[in-house]
Amino acid sequence: MLESNVRAFLQQTGKINKGIRDTIREEPYMFLPYNNGLATTAQQVKTQMEDGRLVITSVKDFQIVNGGQTTASLFHTGKKYKADLSQVFVQMKLTVIKDEEKKNKTVPYISRYANSQNKVSELDLTSNNPFLQKLEELSRTTYAIDPEDSNKQTIWFFERVKGQYRETLNKEPTKGKQEAFKLKFPRNQVIVKSEIAKYMNIWNQQPFHVAKGAQKNYNQFLKEVEKDFKNKKPGRVYWQDIVSNAILFQTADKLFGRKNQDPIGDTNIKSQTVAYVLSYLHFITRNRLNLALIWDKQMIPEDIQSELKKELKYVYDFLNNLDAALISEAAKAEKTWTALKEQKEHPLNMVGIKRYLISDVEFKNRYDSDNTDTEEVLKYNNLQKNYFSWYPVLGWLIPIQP
Repeated sequence: MLESNVRAFLQQTGKINKGIRDTIREEPYMFLPYNNGLATTAQQVKTQMEDGRLVITSVKDFQIVNGGQTTASLFHTGKKYKADLSQVFVQMKLTVIKDEEKKNKTVPYISRYANSQNKVSELDLTSNNPFLQKLEELSRTTYAIDPEDSNKQTIWFFERVKGQYRETLNKEPTKGKQEAFKLKFPRNQVIVKSEIAKYMNIWNQQPFHVAKGAQKNYNQFLKEVEKDFKNKKPGRVYWQDIVSNAILFQTADKLFGRKNQDPIGDTNIKSQTVAYVLSYLHFITRNRLNLALIWDKQMIPEDIQSELKKELKYVYDFLNNLDAALISEAAKAEKTWTALKEQKEHPLNMVGIKRYLISDVEFKNRYDSDNTDTEEVLKYNNLQKNYFSWYPVLGWLIPIQP
């Protein structure tokens, strides 16, 4: 029955098979909605009517092409744990291929395509988190100046769902409106979920989590966020902080340089270096860097950029002098971050940096006054959408009444 399947049973040690096992044992009635079911083939199927229903009476050469792990998990869980399978229901897609020669050609394709659908990542599965929904709402209603022309305004687009920016752009009915959309939501101002986790964990002085990669860092970030925002929602200042930290990261990343373009050092550890540099800056300044100034200007002051250049070289050398076979692995350890914080000297000019710091009172006032007036802004945007058509004219958005 399983000879057409592409894999033997992978045991119940992997994440997927453990999940199947636990559902069978703990929530058997949820097996149908949780499980993808089976893709099967047969050479011949006989049916007959019984009590007004069509039922299968016999199947010739029945093969499970995709779903071997499900089948084996049901068998082994029932046998090992004496699990009650009476509440377990499994959906099945049955393809009848009468021609033996055609079957040999078709079955491998069924197996291949059934096992190669677009993968849904852990990041994608969290898209409907209420915290992320609120960030999306904030992102659509928070206007920033254009640093090249302070008379213009743009919006940073939070892509809560993968591919959301392109899909939203393509919904615009005309080329003119698509161009207007791109002026309002520039492509270089799109932020995805994993980037938010990176920027904010750097701000929270956790570069060792950032060094573990996008997925693990995101999981850690979401865990903390669910505690911090359990009884409240993020406000507009929080979204502005995300954007300010994004600008800070992008600036530091650019200052490090690119491969074959005179970078500060080995670009293979650029991401770890930048994360540690910015967290170290926040550590030294006690998170009092004026993020509101960065938001208002939509850029990093030249003075801070000069200090970042010095700090990039300093932290890069620190990481390279670690007693570690792989710097990328050492950067994942909290002890590496602790060692950097314990350094007694650093190259930063604190006199110059102090100009860009806020006091404890200003810091408290900034976050105590955080409010979220998204409802009013959304109403304005809807009125704007309903009563005006926007066309790009010489780089400006000009409202034209229809």
